[in-house]
Amino acid sequence: MQEFLQENAFLERTRLAARAAVEGPIKLIVSDFDGTLLPESYPDLEADVPAMIQAIHEAGLIFAAASGRHYSNLSSLMAEYADEVIFLSNNGAHISDGHTSIGCFPLPTKAVPLILQAIEEARATPVISGLNATYLFTLPEEQEHLYLESLGKLVMIKDIREVNDTIIKISAYSAPGILGISDYLSAKLGDKYQAAISGRHWQDFTLASKGKALRYVLDELQLEPDQVLCFGDNYNDRDMLALAGHSYAMEDAVPAVRAWAQGTVKHVPSFVMDYLRTRHI
Repeated sequence: MQEFLQENAFLERTRLAARAAVEGPIKLIVSDFDGTLLPESYPDLEADVPAMIQAIHEAGLIFAAASGRHYSNLSSLMAEYADEVIFLSNNGAHISDGHTSIGCFPLPTKAVPLILQAIEEARATPVISGLNATYLFTLPEEQEHLYLESLGKLVMIKDIREVNDTIIKISAYSAPGILGISDYLSAKLGDKYQAAISGRHWQDFTLASKGKALRYVLDELQLEPDQVLCFGDNYNDRDMLALAGHSYAMEDAVPAVRAWAQGTVKHVPSFVMDYLRTRHI
């Protein structure tokens, strides 16, 4: 069951998107982060990303960050521009308008032990995402691959009953690589819970997706898919790329992901800045 606020927290952005002064076909620019705007699990933004966000805002367009990362990490990463960004965090399971939480797609209580058991059977590390924090039973032995900063606020637990939070995503982390166990996990869980590979070491399980979250945002902002410019690089970007009227995969994305997009791009900030100058796709 999805949980959303009753009031329209997107009201101001709706007015912004409807402004006649915004020239060109695009009103909303959406981008994945890891592997698209920055290297996977990288702890900092490169200088051209804040410059791009500022240029988008100054042009009267809206920027949305669509990522598997926790909201607390994304909002901290972009603290200076957080009020100018829509966040589709935890693979779309949590939607925020700047510092205002709009809502989420929580996992059913009964689903949590089933997902945890399957991840344990696959000998992977479970990472539990709540609205307020990320919960771990143990740290993986190869911590250098985990980049704990990307998980936001961390809380160590011994039992799932210690989590007094709304659980919106559970991830399997595999240090050797997720592809070795992803088929097993998808077969066990994929029919009921959105199974999405979100990086070399990660597979996520939610009742949401980036595309589902983007569809909600478009409805609230009264925008059409043809007014969206979207970028991604991995399997968890599939339905987001399919929904957007103008979609681009990274040149180094796997062939399947490139096939879901209308084109490829080498460097997102350069592409966006070129669009803002020409207003031509």
